[in-house]
Amino acid sequence: MPIFIYKAVKSDRTITEGEIEAVKKSEAAEILEKRGLTPLSITIRGARGPAARGGWQNIVIFQSISVLDKILMMRHISTMIKAGMSLKEAIEVLEEDATKSVLRDLFYQAKFNLEKGVQLSETFARFPKYFSPIVVNLLKAGEASGNLEQVLDQISAQLNKENELVRKVRSALAYPIILLIASFGVVVLLIGFVLPRLANIFAQSGIRLPLITRIFVAISKVVTFNIFLTLGVIIALVFFFLYIRKLPKVKSVLTLAYNRTPILKDLLKKIALGRFCWILNILLKSGIPIIDALKITATAVSNQAYKDILKNAAEKDISKGMTLGRSLGYHSEYFPRLVTSMINVGEKTGNLETVLIPLAAFYDDEVDNNLKSLVSILEPILLLIVGFVVGGVALSIILPVYQVLNVVR
Repeated sequence: MPIFIYKAVKSDRTITEGEIEAVKKSEAAEILEKRGLTPLSITIRGARGPAARGGWQNIVIFQSISVLDKILMMRHISTMIKAGMSLKEAIEVLEEDATKSVLRDLFYQAKFNLEKGVQLSETFARFPKYFSPIVVNLLKAGEASGNLEQVLDQISAQLNKENELVRKVRSALAYPIILLIASFGVVVLLIGFVLPRLANIFAQSGIRLPLITRIFVAISKVVTFNIFLTLGVIIALVFFFLYIRKLPKVKSVLTLAYNRTPILKDLLKKIALGRFCWILNILLKSGIPIIDALKITATAVSNQAYKDILKNAAEKDISKGMTLGRSLGYHSEYFPRLVTSMINVGEKTGNLETVLIPLAAFYDDEVDNNLKSLVSILEPILLLIVGFVVGGVALSIILPVYQVLNVVR
């Protein structure tokens, strides 16, 4: 049985090292947790090269730092600092235990920079692809206040919250997407393989095909003329759409369209409000001034309308002495009376960050309810669309068959 070397935190927050026998790394972690130990690193004894990092299967061509990687990173650094380790020692442990080369490179740079006196936040700021301005600014606040471990816990909670939202949206849209893919496959099968063969039989029979059949036969000829060219055009269109949707003008048009779609408009508004309340709460708790906190929050809210409102509030209104509640009150279409009223109360009592917590929880529940409503409406609409398309293709095949049968009789 393999022997693993581990570093773990005891209940009294001291670091302990040792060896443990287990079939695999996950089992070793479970054994340690049952003993009341929090694993920091687990490596197989005597392993060299990629095996020490968890096996050759972990080597991939395209690597990235996932949200889960960042959540675990923040939690582990916080746990090790609470246990009495220095930040540099914590980074060294993570570097040794990293299974992805991109993470090892990140931790190596962070360790090297810490030795030169460069803060961790500055290192993360050099990786804007992976670490948002929120994470970087929260880290700066934690480093300045000496509460880095608390800030790391807050970052982990915020990332976990965003990850949960994405998971909920994907889960809600899974069935409609599967339905669309399956329907597309059926239509491609009918148009690409069934209809062309039947079209030859219909042509030999000499009958005049119905209009719907002639339309689908024409589509079939275009699709099957050169299958590779057709696939190439479809792939090119997909990539073209993915590219243009990132352009500012296209983003504005899409945002306007989304904001005018009844159910989708409500869902996007509540997602934006929930994220606004949650992130602003974390930033204010970390001691970041209200103007800076609003500017950072604006970068995290994906809805362009909310971005503009928050930036204007920070740069034009609050900088001139206006309260946040009053500033947002001018935009009642985007910030309901509930939000502005509670913010007004929070500003008067000096507990703005506290009143944002129940607001964030309220909008999280509302997002869940809206997602369920959206799916319940999408399903019958998609079924109708799919039924119409598949029924149309089926009808284009059945009608000529009846005509052929009548001719034979």
